[in-house]
Amino acid sequence: IGVLPLILHGKATKASELVAQGKYNGVNSCIIDERFPIQPRDPVACELELFGFINHDPSWEDVLAERTRRNLDEPMTEHGFYTGIQHGEEQRKHLIVITHKPVRVPDGFPCVLALDGDAGSRGLDLFYTARRWPRRYVFVGVRKVA
Repeated sequence: IGVLPLILHGKATKASELVAQGKYNGVNSCIIDERFPIQPRDPVACELELFGFINHDPSWEDVLAERTRRNLDEPMTEHGFYTGIQHGEEQRKHLIVITHKPVRVPDGFPCVLALDGDAGSRGLDLFYTARRWPRRYVFVGVRKVA
């Protein structure tokens, strides 16, 4: 579907700082600093590959298998936050699911970050991994650096 260049600046120490930089119209209330710890780091440049499914609504296992088949690395939650900051226009085109290690929300279910939007708004949400995903969604893996 496409490739997005991304720079993880490494200066943030809290997820809330990155969420604020994303300038979303709505943010899931479970996206909090304690659930999404951010470690300062040196800046890192990478490429995110967006991929999807045409013929079926994939399960989380299908998504992970496709990420592996494409030889992509698992993104961190930080990749999701920076995608919203640097490529907000992309989430107006497709709902983007970040395929990071799921986090547990208060009800105990595993969730991942999802960036959604349309012409008038942009949001940052959490989606359960224990479901089938509509085939119109796109997923993110990190291209391996040689």
